[in-house]
Amino acid sequence: MREAMKDALEFWVREANIDGYRCDVAGMVPIDFWEDASEALHQIKPVFMLAEDEDEICLLNKAFNANYGWALHHLLNELAQGTAKASDLQAHIQEQQQKLPQGAFSMQFTTNHDENSWNGTVFERMGEAYPTLAALTFVVEGIPLIYTGQEAGLNKQLQFFEKDEVDWTDLSMTKFYQQLIQLKKNNPALWNGKAGGQMSYLTTNKPDQVLAFKRTLGNNSVYALFNLSNNTVDIQAEMELEGDFEDALTGEVLTLPTKLELNPWAYRIISVNQ
Repeated sequence: MREAMKDALEFWVREANIDGYRCDVAGMVPIDFWEDASEALHQIKPVFMLAEDEDEICLLNKAFNANYGWALHHLLNELAQGTAKASDLQAHIQEQQQKLPQGAFSMQFTTNHDENSWNGTVFERMGEAYPTLAALTFVVEGIPLIYTGQEAGLNKQLQFFEKDEVDWTDLSMTKFYQQLIQLKKNNPALWNGKAGGQMSYLTTNKPDQVLAFKRTLGNNSVYALFNLSNNTVDIQAEMELEGDFEDALTGEVLTLPTKLELNPWAYRIISVNQ
């Protein structure tokens, strides 16, 4: 049975030239099978392996490149609903930094096929916080997921077992996601795993409301300040920057160092490329 399953996996890589697999409930399949299968696939060509799992960290030792960031996702929902704080999110990310094998990373998301169909749309679960939390998934460590129709502002629960089409007439979120993709692509500090920079945290006067961090790789850096609350905050952050800098998404000029006022769910991202 194992050989037949490996043969099927190899077929699609060899004959259809697919780039890899997202493997459902990967933690309920013996790990040694995944390691054998992954090794066989990599002998054909480099592939990307994504495990729909977060509990079995050992899946990331040899078999998979990335897993699902379920815990971070649930924290994003709780932040939007006012039941978690920015400091809770920072503590979780720091824990993951210690737990994940070197070079491995999680897929970060605001929604996916299960969440959308069974637990509600991003607009229902996250409300006005949604764009902020979506932007956050692009700048924290990990690979971001754009789920079906998010770039078209999908605002309905898709039926899980029936054909249910996305309405592509509203592209109001397209530019937003294009900007985030370009930001992540153009600054190596935001790349994944060993190719990118690790998050380090900036001290602020509002640790329960604001997540502040930087990622640096060589001469490339990204500084990020996220107000993860529904209150306006005046923040002072040790950002190590002096002078005028453009917000990477809005183009607004920020003069640093200075106290910044962030409206509810507002954020600032500064990208420094050299």
